[in-house]
Amino acid sequence: MDVEQDEQVLLNQDEKVLLNNKIENTTLTLDGYKEMFLKNINATPIVRSSGTYNKVLIYSDKDTIGGKKISIRYSKEPIAYKRTNYPIEYLDKFEDIYNTYLNWYYANENEICPEIYEYGYYKKPSKSGRSEFIYTIMISEAYDASLLDFFNNNETNEDTNDEISTQVITLIIDLITKLNIVCYDIKPGNIVIKTDSTNNITVRMIDIDDDIYGCKRKFKNLIIKKDANFKNIFILINILIIANQFYMPKPYSVGNNIFYKFFFFF
Repeated sequence: MDVEQDEQVLLNQDEKVLLNNKIENTTLTLDGYKEMFLKNINATPIVRSSGTYNKVLIYSDKDTIGGKKISIRYSKEPIAYKRTNYPIEYLDKFEDIYNTYLNWYYANENEICPEIYEYGYYKKPSKSGRSEFIYTIMISEAYDASLLDFFNNNETNEDTNDEISTQVITLIIDLITKLNIVCYDIKPGNIVIKTDSTNNITVRMIDIDDDIYGCKRKFKNLIIKKDANFKNIFILINILIIANQFYMPKPYSVGNNIFYKFFFFF
């Protein structure tokens, strides 16, 4: 997929108007989204936090209409509010909201994040009933655990560590070279893993919202105007950061593998 070519369509004023209209005309509530995916909206989820600003509800395959384990991730704080007969007022920068939408759109298209089933916005009435607050919501495939929890709770062997480190490097490289995004919050807690019935491992990135704490699309022009070596600087920095956070003294640890495998990609 040619991200840069597609962005010529998405990154224009018309698309921003369409997104603004989508947010302003939001009709679904949080329960409305749950009804789309759950057999019973009162089913008990596993509650997790995803960064400072998001909450995650994990529902088992037995509770979902599609028979798949899902994650419902929504913002803890509203991104906008709308009073009756007044235009929408944004509480976050609209540019960040728009860039976050693009980050997840392309991450999903390029299999960098877990598969997204629905990305949108939901409304919640104010206590007075005279206005509505609007929040971001995303329903996606739920993975087994973050890499942080995975390594804290499991003994792994050389082959497993080798496979995980290879996939982590590939995700970092794709994030920068395919999506033109620089993420400075890459860490074990923001990478998730799942293992299928035949023990095949899949690793994906999460928490790629466009904000001052996570990923930034504003680096796009800086990256694509420079040559490949300039991109490699961003890649190397990200890999050094993630390798350090995976530090383990064993020679075949994920941290060591991530660092050494880097040199085979260039």
